[in-house]
Amino acid sequence: MARQLTTYTVAGTDVPCWCDIAQVSLMTGKTPSESTMAQAQMVTEGYTECFADQPPPVMWPRDLRWLQDALAYQAAWMSDRLDNFVNVDVTPVSQDGQSATMAHPQANKLAPFAWTSIQKLSWLRAGRIRMQSDSGARYANWQQIQDAFLRDLAPGDAPWQTAGPGGLA
Repeated sequence: MARQLTTYTVAGTDVPCWCDIAQVSLMTGKTPSESTMAQAQMVTEGYTECFADQPPPVMWPRDLRWLQDALAYQAAWMSDRLDNFVNVDVTPVSQDGQSATMAHPQANKLAPFAWTSIQKLSWLRAGRIRMQSDSGARYANWQQIQDAFLRDLAPGDAPWQTAGPGGLA
C-alpha cells in the first residue's frame, strides 16, 4: 500500500491528510466522505500534535505509518457516527441497571484502533530519548548530577551570564 500525503478540498479549503479514502477502505472496509476525512484528520492532529500541513523536519517512517493508521481508523469510526461533535464528556455510563466505564478519557471521541496507533507515536511514548552515545557521559550517576546541580555548575564549567541588561553581550 502506497503511503503518501493526500489533499482534499472541503468547503473551498484544502486539507492535507495523512492517508486517502482508498487506504481507509482497504484497512477498514468502510468508505468515508471527503469531509469526514478532513474532520478525522483534524481530530487526529489535535491528539497527536503533528500537523500534515506543517510536518516536522524529520519524521521516522514508523511514526508516519502510525499517523496514517490512526487517521484511517478514525475516519472509518467517524463515518458511522452522526454525533461526533455533540457527545457529552462522561466517565461512567449507567442505564437500566447496566453500567459502563470508558476505557480512557478519549473513548467517546477517538476510535479504539486510532487511540492504539496514537499511543505508539515516538514522541508520545514514555522512555528515554537518546541524543548521543553514553560512552562520553560527563556524569556516571544521578548523585554526580545532583551534586553538580547543587554546586551550580554549568555544562563545561562555563561561567554563568545574566540574560538581562549587560549580559550575553
